[in-house]
Amino acid sequence: MYRISACGCNSLNENYIQLDNILFEKQFYEYIDIQPYLPNDVVKRYRFIKDLQLMFPIGVYRYHQGNYLGTINYVWRIPKIEVFDDEHETLKACMLTRIHEELPHYFTRQMRKNVLNKAIIIQ
Repeated sequence: MYRISACGCNSLNENYIQLDNILFEKQFYEYIDIQPYLPNDVVKRYRFIKDLQLMFPIGVYRYHQGNYLGTINYVWRIPKIEVFDDEHETLKACMLTRIHEELPHYFTRQMRKNVLNKAIIIQ
């Protein structure tokens, strides 16, 4: 989990406009999965996440599923001046708990392979 500062420029990169608009409508610490906004090309996807900057500061949580299953990326708005008090820390903890509840759970390696095979067939 890490923080990305707001973009210091007046114009936002066109790749991030849709994501910026969606997050602007959300409350602080209300997360979204950015999978629908990522490019299909692996290299472009990497650069999209690496160069990610919006008009306001955001938090990023990346969950590495392991091996070839990829990474799940969540982002959320954070206040410009992040306050480290009990209320904000509780909001962050609740948000992370909700994220962990959404993450896929595989009990065996075979289950993971089956899920991946189904995903490949569906695509």
